Amino acid sequence: MANNEKWTIIQRRFNGYVSFDRTWKEYKRGFGSVSGEYWLGNENIHQISSSTSHKLSIYLEDFTGKFAYANYSVFDLGDQNRKYQLRINEFSGTSGLSDSLTSTHNTYMFTTKDQDNDVHSSSNCAVYEGGNGGWWYSNCANVNLNGPYRAGPVQNRTAMFWINWPSSYYSLKKSTMMIKRFQKRPLS
Repeated sequence: MANNEKWTIIQRRFNGYVSFDRTWKEYKRGFGSVSGEYWLGNENIHQISSSTSHKLSIYLEDFTGKFAYANYSVFDLGDQNRKYQLRINEFSGTSGLSDSLTSTHNTYMFTTKDQDNDVHSSSNCAVYEGGNGGWWYSNCANVNLNGPYRAGPVQNRTAMFWINWPSSYYSLKKSTMMIKRFQKRPLS
């Protein structure tokens, strides 16, 4: 519950105890624990988001206690045949937080270390530079909330990051992704 609204948390990270360097099968079914860090599972996320219209909210926190959010009024995750393709739109968020998720990851398929669906010409972005976790990579990432957890603020492309928040490629302390069903209002 957040602001008296029911949200389904699809991803939560806050201490690095759960590795997100996982296989396609693990990302499909989900891993971790709802009382700790976890990924709900691409198949579960697809089933939930395809039943009706959903929106996505992302909460970020850095190691100094600053936080930011990104909201998308449109969220949909394709099925396994579409490689769990991400579709988001209509961004709003904290001042200073760019819409790097839409600009670099929207309409891309999910990639894991054992299933390369990104468009990078020479490598799999999920294993680039030592492992980045599963994500909707295009030509790698401007946002990667499933990247390796780095304890403390470090500047590193192989970390959990949002490209320019709080600054370029700095590792994040916390990340939560959640979706909520909503009814579209009929056009009058």
